[in-house]
Amino acid sequence: MKPGCTYQIKQRQKYKDTVYEYGTFDYEPECAHLQYEQNQLNCSPKVSRAQNPGFLEWADMKMLDDHWSPEALILDAKRHDTFEDKPIPCTTTLYACIDKGQLKTRNIHLQEKCRRRSKNETYHHSHQRVLGMSIEERPQAVETREDFRH
Repeated sequence: MKPGCTYQIKQRQKYKDTVYEYGTFDYEPECAHLQYEQNQLNCSPKVSRAQNPGFLEWADMKMLDDHWSPEALILDAKRHDTFEDKPIPCTTTLYACIDKGQLKTRNIHLQEKCRRRSKNETYHHSHQRVLGMSIEERPQAVETREDFRH
């Protein structure tokens, strides 16, 4: 059965004690919405401030004051069960939060991260050769075309 569709029986036939049903799938908005809500329940939970607000503040304090790395934070939190029942994000998620600016910690505060290129930055590469002044910037003497040179 297709998601968001209901099967409408158009014809039933009986042949040698077997019933054959023929029909089509019709789109039903209510059924599609119920299927959407069911799929949303199957999605993995996202770690956010609402689920574990204490971890991100604790992580900010440790990174800024004690100069801990995000890997050391997560390892320490898992070893000592600092946040028992609440989810702890992985290092990739913590680095992504730092890159997006969701924490007070910036890349400059991390010792190893400031040596690496940020993933979300785009770099504008300058041209390999600079060909000189533009035609619009040429002097007024050239505009009169009285002097002939090369």
